[in-house]
Amino acid sequence: LFCPQVLGMASCLFRAGFRSILLLAAVTCQAQTAVTFVLQRYRDSACIQKADGVNSQQSWKWLGSNSLCYDVTAGFACQFQCIIRLKCEYGSGSGVLLEFMQTNICAGEATKSSPMAQGWSWFKANGFFSGKCTPDFDGQTFLKFDSPWGKVHYPNCSIQGSVAAGSDENPDAFQGHYYLQLYTDNLCTSEYMPTSVASKYHWRVHRGVEFCYDSLDETPRDPNVTTRVVEDNLMNYKLLCRNIDQVGNGVMIERFQGRACSGRADTPEKWRMVFAPMNFPALTKLFQGSCVRWNSMYAKFDRPWASSHFPNCAEYACKEGLCAGGRIASGDEWTPYAGPINTVKGVATVGAAPTIVIATWLLPVVAGIQF
Repeated sequence: LFCPQVLGMASCLFRAGFRSILLLAAVTCQAQTAVTFVLQRYRDSACIQKADGVNSQQSWKWLGSNSLCYDVTAGFACQFQCIIRLKCEYGSGSGVLLEFMQTNICAGEATKSSPMAQGWSWFKANGFFSGKCTPDFDGQTFLKFDSPWGKVHYPNCSIQGSVAAGSDENPDAFQGHYYLQLYTDNLCTSEYMPTSVASKYHWRVHRGVEFCYDSLDETPRDPNVTTRVVEDNLMNYKLLCRNIDQVGNGVMIERFQGRACSGRADTPEKWRMVFAPMNFPALTKLFQGSCVRWNSMYAKFDRPWASSHFPNCAEYACKEGLCAGGRIASGDEWTPYAGPINTVKGVATVGAAPTIVIATWLLPVVAGIQF
């Protein structure tokens, strides 16, 4: 490096250092954008015998660290040259949705989108990105990348993707587990101990389907009691944001005939008719893990719910006046809450409701229902 004396040694070194920084940044940028994964088609399940012919090999060129966008040649999921952005989506089988973009800037809305593999589970899709030999949809050939994709190169769609075994016995079939206990006091310290009806429920959140649940009766019962046990299991139902009579808490229940909320759906039911009369502030506290009134008892979950496990139905809820499950005083300020759902600032009065409604599920004591 030649440094004229007129510039001074310090100025010269500064310029040299600045050029070095620019060169390093250019090299780093080039290294980031040059990441390319090659997908090869094989004729055997061990991915040893390479297939030949049209679309037997495909390249996925990563377009930068700020997105999950790729410049893809013809082959798997792409008929011609494609710009594809990866994202997670419920109901897409594997959990991975392919968004087809107009330019390699990968900004804005996609021109179209489609599931990457409707018939795959997330476990299979994750193995595909990890470089495992994966059967193609034709049932005759297999696919394998030349190297595993790093975790930064594809989205984690384990919540949105379906479960491989398709069975409730599979521990991966659920993304969350919560336990609801009934109590006899308003501090939720004295557990309700019935002989024939239920007092403890295991709520489990299905994986691969948004806001789909089972509620299992897991009440501990005395084996010496001979009274016939009536189990209260509620299976394969969704929580919807809806309020058909304007006095509800904004949440309705939709039951399905098939597992994991599949098959034919029944007509949605009001929360208070399936569980217990409860206004929105009380419902909010319930899912925050607080002790709330539940028909003639009190109820509390073992812990607060994760925000992704419950729909935010604040805008659908009755917000003041005579709401089902208790009057909400006029002027209460509704403010955002960083937990599961929106909450209300101030205390809503849980007084007498305009009519008495008996829930058809989780009703430990029929007589003496209070709102």
